[in-house]
Amino acid sequence: MEKEISNKEEKVSNLDHQVLLINKKNITLTGITKVESINETSAVLFVQKEQLIISGSQMHISKLDVQKGVVELEGEIESFKYSNSKVKTNVLKKLFK
Repeated sequence: MEKEISNKEEKVSNLDHQVLLINKKNITLTGITKVESINETSAVLFVQKEQLIISGSQMHISKLDVQKGVVELEGEIESFKYSNSKVKTNVLKKLFK
């Protein structure tokens, strides 16, 4: 599952993002620019080209709004962390610019 999230009127990547964690059961994220993968134990998302990894168990999507860059997950949220990994750019794309 890989989705680029953008809005014709307003680029999501230009927005700040928010993380709201409620009782380690629900997490709401705004300002998401890309959803790379989501399964029962992890979610890999991007916020302004910075990777955000959420770990837990029995996680599932309760809301996904690609137009607004909003993702809501339910389940046992154990941790979330930002990674220095940036969105990978295709090497061939760079060569043929």
